Amino acid sequence: MKNTEIRKNQIMEQLEIKRKLLVSEIADIFEISLPTARRICNQLEKEHRAVRFHGGIRFVKRIYSFDTLDAEYNAEKEAIARKACKLIQNNQNIFLESGTTVKHLAMALVSRIEKGELAHITVFTNSLVNLEILEPVCKVTVIGGFYRPESRDFCGIFCERMIQTLRFNICFLGADALNIKDGIMEMDIESARYNERLVERSDQSIILAHSEKFHKHSLISYCSVHDVSAIYTDSGLPTEIVQKYQDVGVNLICVDVKHSIPSLRLSYHR
Repeated sequence: MKNTEIRKNQIMEQLEIKRKLLVSEIADIFEISLPTARRICNQLEKEHRAVRFHGGIRFVKRIYSFDTLDAEYNAEKEAIARKACKLIQNNQNIFLESGTTVKHLAMALVSRIEKGELAHITVFTNSLVNLEILEPVCKVTVIGGFYRPESRDFCGIFCERMIQTLRFNICFLGADALNIKDGIMEMDIESARYNERLVERSDQSIILAHSEKFHKHSLISYCSVHDVSAIYTDSGLPTEIVQKYQDVGVNLICVDVKHSIPSLRLSYHR
């Protein structure tokens, strides 16, 4: 990631806490010039990550939209999903969470099943998207509860109670952000509680997160990076960050996007 992008993400972390920042504050905190601070503020407004006012920027809450996020980082998500999908074996019970990278894993799973590489797979999910992709090729059980149209999934106490009665060979989860100090993070409490239960009820828990997620911060942590079996990301993650995870014993797998062979494209319609 370029230095400017790293700096923008650091400013956004401060903005989430303080809700507004003056250009002069940004210049002092990050030891940059006023023109540089002003230029970054203008960029953040153009990216709809902040609202500009005279002399500074204000925090703007991002509203989750599955369709918007689904259009981002597709090459990275597909490469990560195809690699992680190789973990799945015959006769397993797996859980697919409702993130956009996990959607790509559902598509990769369809490809493996149709090629005859896998059989007798039972999928559990809280995602209508995953259900529509997988239902034609394998047994799918939807864990229902309160429906969230913006993410096309179910959550809440009913989902959590159902999860507590089940045991999975592997669960595949997305993340809104992650780092060594704070762990795996989500932007809302409902998702964090749900994912925490999934990690507890799975023999293996696999995090799928493209490299930009390592530079972000989110509302609530639901587990440590040491609590999951592996974290799959793309080769865009800087070497120094990879080394930090390896130094503390985290199983971090970086997938080379450039040399990833495109998987079967499915015709997916809502």
